[in-house]
Amino acid sequence: MIKNELDWALKTLQSAAHLAQTVVILDTGSTDGTLEQIQAWTDAEGNEVRVHVKEAKFIDFATSRNMLLDFCAQIVSEPYLLLLDAGDLVEGTIDGLVGDGALIHGRARIIKTHSGWRFKGAAYEYLVCGSELEPLSTLTIRRDPARKKSTERLQQDYALLKQELQTHPDDFRATFHLARTCELLGAHEEAAAFYQIRLRMTNPTGEDMFWTLLGLGPCYRQ
Repeated sequence: MIKNELDWALKTLQSAAHLAQTVVILDTGSTDGTLEQIQAWTDAEGNEVRVHVKEAKFIDFATSRNMLLDFCAQIVSEPYLLLLDAGDLVEGTIDGLVGDGALIHGRARIIKTHSGWRFKGAAYEYLVCGSELEPLSTLTIRRDPARKKSTERLQQDYALLKQELQTHPDDFRATFHLARTCELLGAHEEAAAFYQIRLRMTNPTGEDMFWTLLGLGPCYRQ
């Protein structure tokens, strides 16, 4: 899923071209020449990757990504989907793909095409399904270190997470990510308040507590 990714989309496509026969893109309103750049790459001599683009209005991250999964299910014949964001750089190979689960290296990135995987969460979305996650050591997806979230994107995340919590006030993931988003926007007092709310919630794990306290500390120093 992309919007105005002129500096990043092509790098990601080029890094994954050795693994893909088909690329499926949901564009949510690019106006910077991203789609024209992708079309030029698609039409280049020697490029055997098929590219399908669907244009649609952005709703929220889970809803729009699920729209992309539905689009893939309609047109893709390959058994697996490799999920990438603009700015991701793919290194390595894909070996031994079996079963109906997702293969995870850090987070779920390769899923069976018709196995019911869906995204959840208006922002900082994540995949859910009843299938088991499995590790894959032969493939690495790293984020280009120059790729940072813009203030506009952080403000969008803030609005989506606030709306999510109005509907689901006990959503501990949304609470944590709202605190983190406030911190990145420089709203340290508001960030500290949401980190404190997260600490008082149920379902804490050791990792949750670590990241919440790690975020809370710098907010108090500001």
